[in-house]
Amino acid sequence: VMAGMAATAVEQFEKACCSCLSPLSAEREKGLLYLQQYRSASLTEGVLWDVLEYSGLEYATFEASRGICQSILRTGSEKQEILAATLEKLLSLTFSRFVVNKPLFESTQNTIFKSIAIIIKKVWLAQDRASLLAQYVYSFIETPSEHQRTNYNHVSVEYRQWVAFNILQNILIEFSCNSRASEFF
Repeated sequence: VMAGMAATAVEQFEKACCSCLSPLSAEREKGLLYLQQYRSASLTEGVLWDVLEYSGLEYATFEASRGICQSILRTGSEKQEILAATLEKLLSLTFSRFVVNKPLFESTQNTIFKSIAIIIKKVWLAQDRASLLAQYVYSFIETPSEHQRTNYNHVSVEYRQWVAFNILQNILIEFSCNSRASEFF
């Protein structure tokens, strides 16, 4: 039953994502609310990853996926590991979808950088995963995996460095009021 509910939620969310035209789209809001309705019973790691795959379609769905991540933060500590895995997937999708699609990425970069920084901040405060997340960002520049090499071989090192720098810069801004901010770096 739970699997069926999850599949239905994702199907509805996909339809809403595909039909949305702007960040204020009523369809996007409907899709997001529909999915959140089932989060306590059926929002598994697999479902979240499916939703984040859809978030590569356009900016509005990226915003929807960010809202889902934030809603999970409010559901309790038992969801934190799923959130951490989701964040890592979000970073991966940001690099693979938005970096490769440079015009789309540049048109929404400030919101994307700030969104990632906010999510990282909340996960870090809950999980002390700063070192792992920092390594993930740095690895995008220095030691790409086989998967990354396949996806990013036509993206210049300079552009990748610029993306990673801006993400880290926004993280620093988000952490600036926290006395433990220096631990991230």
